[in-house]
Amino acid sequence: MKLKSLIMFSAAALAFAACSNDNEVISTQPTEGTTTVSVKLNMPEIINNMGTRGGAGIAAAAETPGTTGDTTPVEVKSATVVLNSISADEPTTQTITLTEDEMNTMTKDGITFTNVIAPRSIEVYVNCSKNEKQDDLSIYEANNYGLAVPLYKEVTTADTDVADDGCAFVWNAEEEQYDVTVTLKPRYARMEVSKISHDTNHESCIFTAANFKGLFLNNVLTKEVGSETASVMTADAWSKLNRADVYDSPTWSPATGVYVGTGAQAQWPAEEGYCYPYSVFEGVPPTLVFCVDNATLADNYIINGWDGTASDYLYAVVSTYKLAAPLTGEENAALREKYGVADDGETISVFKKGNIYQITDIAIPDKAWNPTPTPPTAYTVVATVKVLPWTIVEGTVEW
Repeated sequence: MKLKSLIMFSAAALAFAACSNDNEVISTQPTEGTTTVSVKLNMPEIINNMGTRGGAGIAAAAETPGTTGDTTPVEVKSATVVLNSISADEPTTQTITLTEDEMNTMTKDGITFTNVIAPRSIEVYVNCSKNEKQDDLSIYEANNYGLAVPLYKEVTTADTDVADDGCAFVWNAEEEQYDVTVTLKPRYARMEVSKISHDTNHESCIFTAANFKGLFLNNVLTKEVGSETASVMTADAWSKLNRADVYDSPTWSPATGVYVGTGAQAQWPAEEGYCYPYSVFEGVPPTLVFCVDNATLADNYIINGWDGTASDYLYAVVSTYKLAAPLTGEENAALREKYGVADDGETISVFKKGNIYQITDIAIPDKAWNPTPTPPTAYTVVATVKVLPWTIVEGTVEW
């Protein structure tokens, strides 16, 4: 009989499947002799060599090879599956390590541990090793990992109900083997910013010249566990950010070019389908800040508190994120919870892990610029967001 298991890493989980209810599956385990433990890794689309963030940005989720336009597979560089068992009253292990080149073949063919005596648990490591497994990432580490999220899960023979958390280790009486399901939870969200431009939809501009310096995030959660945030709020904020550790918090991206004036660039990043990506831990959304310098104001314009010299920076702050397509009504309550959307159906109040928040087409209005990156009371930029599930491409596996 064929057994099928549908697996995905959705906004909720990256799943490794190895069980089904098509057969008689019970949790009663054999008490003697050897047995087989079967594990299927269903990862039909894998991203390799995504590259790193730089001044030109990297490919946005919907443009990344291996995506459907609506979903983005996790980048997998390596995976290790460890079977823990007891042999002659002594703990024993069997380990299968999958390299980057082996992933597609092994995830289609599956993994089988044979001649197993008294199995106790299965451990799965993705993009990390046993010695590298961490329970509390820093934002520096999360930004360095990017799409290659380090994931870990152990499932024991005490886990018998897959409905509890997507994990189960059960005895399949008909096939006379153990079927194991391991579901690894996502650890952070991803924020992708693209198509940044100067809003020219007005008769006059306050600038005659300005150069774009880049963008950064304030109010950033610095650890996976906890509530400590980092910000830089002073007028010289950009100078303090201009350092080598760009993945640290507040995370920043250089984005140079003429913002206003001769040869002004149309958008940042200039390449279509590219973005500035950031890892974000689940919680209150960070504040997105843009920076320009070498600005000259047109006649009869002033910016309160700004001296106006070439080295003085100006900042525009995004403090509100709204969905491109509102999720209103009771029928969308589950989606609002999934994406961290407030009861109004539009405002994103929490960046939920496992989601990609794509912020595109940001036309910065002149009135948004201020001498410090502190959100002003008069005006802040509202960004329109598309939320994508950070997901494995759907597929089925057969036993």
